[in-house]
Amino acid sequence: MRSFAALLPSVLFLSTVSFASVAQNANPADIKGTMSDSHRMFAYIIGMQTGNNLRKQLPQVVDDIDLEAMAQGIKEALAGQPPRLDVTEMTYWSGSFLAMLEEREKGRVEQNLVNGKAFRDSYAKREGVQDTGTGIYYKVLTEGNGRQPGIGQSVVVHYRGSLIDGRVFDDSYDRGQPQVLKVREVIPGWQEILTLMPVGSKWEAVIPPELAYGEAGAGRVGPNSTLVFQIELLGIE
Repeated sequence: MRSFAALLPSVLFLSTVSFASVAQNANPADIKGTMSDSHRMFAYIIGMQTGNNLRKQLPQVVDDIDLEAMAQGIKEALAGQPPRLDVTEMTYWSGSFLAMLEEREKGRVEQNLVNGKAFRDSYAKREGVQDTGTGIYYKVLTEGNGRQPGIGQSVVVHYRGSLIDGRVFDDSYDRGQPQVLKVREVIPGWQEILTLMPVGSKWEAVIPPELAYGEAGAGRVGPNSTLVFQIELLGIE
């Protein structure tokens, strides 16, 4: 399971924005704000930068941040006031918060396992569903008659990936562009499915977490998530 303590220094990180470059590219005739407006907009940009960095680096904590307390800390730090907490207290309260996150994540991992198994067991009973023998269930939506790719080849695919609750986390159809992928570089579940599919096929596949992103998860895919894919094999490169 991921360690939140290792991510703590990221809270203090603020990526650099080249404001000078923005100013150089701006048209002076379009700048109508007063000095007061400039101060306010600059402050807004800094706030947006801080918020975006927190969301990218620590997405697990953004919904738990007390914005009022955070704003108070920023205000006092900018005013040069001494911190209300010493180093020992900061370490204690940071550790307490991160321990809460760890405990919540542990519960989420366990619940994902339970929910995923229940979904796979139910899916296995649907009409036309087949089993690879490794924990993957699939259903042929369109039967192709082309070659089957090998593990060392690259393929052209369209796909849609979703969680068991239907939320889509990746969709090449939505992007309007098929993807070229090396079979040996995709998740193990995809490697197995792709080498079974003839070109021209479209399958729906349910992949267990151990053949997907496992306990680590990835992006919008939580730890130990069972994944549902629609995969359309368009060709072999």
